[in-house]
Amino acid sequence: MIDDDDKDWKSEFEKHREQLVPKQDQEAIPCFNKASFIKRMGQGEDWHKLVQANIYLEFVALRLLERELKNPREIHLDRMSFSSRLDLISALGLVPKDIISAVRIISKKRNKVAHDLEFELSDKDIQHIASSLSKDLKEVLEK
Repeated sequence: MIDDDDKDWKSEFEKHREQLVPKQDQEAIPCFNKASFIKRMGQGEDWHKLVQANIYLEFVALRLLERELKNPREIHLDRMSFSSRLDLISALGLVPKDIISAVRIISKKRNKVAHDLEFELSDKDIQHIASSLSKDLKEVLEK
C-alpha cells in the first residue's frame, strides 16, 4: 500500500530527476544527468561501478540538502560526512527510510573497496545491494 507521502516524494523526484540544482544557487553547477550515470555504470568492473554509484549518490544528497534547506551554507554541508548528510536527509524526512538504508549499504561496500586492497565485490555483495533497493526505487531507476 502506498501512502500520500510516498506519492509526494516520487512525484517530486520525477520533477528533479534529470537536474538537482539548489534553489538559491542557480549558477553553473554540474547537474545529475541520468544518461551520463547509466553510461558510467555500464563501464568497468563491479568495484568501479560501486565507487561511481557512491559518487553520484553523494552528489545527489548534497544537492538535495542545498535545495531543501533555507540557509544551507549556515551548516557547512561541504564539511559534513556523507553519513551525516544522510542522517540530516532522514531527519528532515526528505527521502524514505528504505532508500536511506539502501544508500548506506552501498556506501559501506564502497568503503570496503576504498580501505581494503584485497576486497573483491562478490555476487553476495551485489545481491545484498540489489535486495536492499525498494521495488519503487528499482522502477524509478529502470525508467
